[in-house]
Amino acid sequence: MDCDVIVVGLGCFGLGAVYYLQSQGLKVYGFDKAPASGVLGSGTVGNGRIWRYLHNEERYAKMQTESAEIFSQLSQATGLEMLRGGGLLYMKPVGHSDIKEFVKYGELLSAK
Repeated sequence: MDCDVIVVGLGCFGLGAVYYLQSQGLKVYGFDKAPASGVLGSGTVGNGRIWRYLHNEERYAKMQTESAEIFSQLSQATGLEMLRGGGLLYMKPVGHSDIKEFVKYGELLSAK
């Protein structure tokens, strides 16, 4: 097998990595344990996914943002809708330490 990079795992990060590396002129092979996307055993079973930017580690949030930009470029290039914005409600007690992180990604609502 003649290639520059092998990507193992073709979820949103893996697919984003493959797309980006190929766009830089590298020969890339991608492998996943599932026989196809969207099937049982894959990380993306079914048609709907939550593309979340909030992770326990900041590097994952950054990677997710970069992957979303790549998917947006791919959508523009192909004319296919890849991502559709939506919403998600996280609930935490008033004063919880996670709230500082949450407000980076959305609106802070009160109980009212």
